[in-house]
Amino acid sequence: MLKVSESALNELKKFVGKENSEGMGIRIFASGGGCCGPAFALDVARGQENDIQIEQNGLNIYIDPAIADILDNVTIDFVNEGGENFFKLIGLQQKGCC
Repeated sequence: MLKVSESALNELKKFVGKENSEGMGIRIFASGGGCCGPAFALDVARGQENDIQIEQNGLNIYIDPAIADILDNVTIDFVNEGGENFFKLIGLQQKGCC
């Protein structure tokens, strides 16, 4: 199952809170791809019909079922590296990169 670090959870809640609408959450989906597999995207949205829904400390998280297996045992973290803040997927297994 996908996990979300406390720092990422706090940042994601800020985005969802701006929408202030019932059922809103963070949706994770594939956004194109490359030679190492799909690129992932996060969006503030309601879940789609077949999405997998999890809830973590009051945050709805919707996962596109096409990438659910890839995100198993992955943690979303919010990090500061080199003066940049961003979300990072930790534990993502990438195979067959060109």
